[in-house]
Amino acid sequence: MFSEQQLELFSVYSDNILAEQYSKLLTTSIENLIYIDDSIASKNIFNEILKRTSKFGTMHFKKENKKYTCSMLTLNGQPVILDENSSLRKIIIRSTDLDDLR
Repeated sequence: MFSEQQLELFSVYSDNILAEQYSKLLTTSIENLIYIDDSIASKNIFNEILKRTSKFGTMHFKKENKKYTCSMLTLNGQPVILDENSSLRKIIIRSTDLDDLR
């Protein structure tokens, strides 16, 4: 599906405010969260992954007196989070699910 070079654009997710919540939603540890954003360097693969997902819900939550919203998606049957809470959108997955993108 995607080349190794494209998959190397994923990074460890380290947003301390949201990582705990996202790890619970994906039923994994915080250390197992990775993401790709829609910056210029990774926009093509970001959009390709997004096209292959299906939305099944929206999550609203409050953390440290700030409201957040994320979309819950599936990709090849695996849960995926679309985070649009900052200027760069992010797709967050479990690192163990990266093999499904190969």
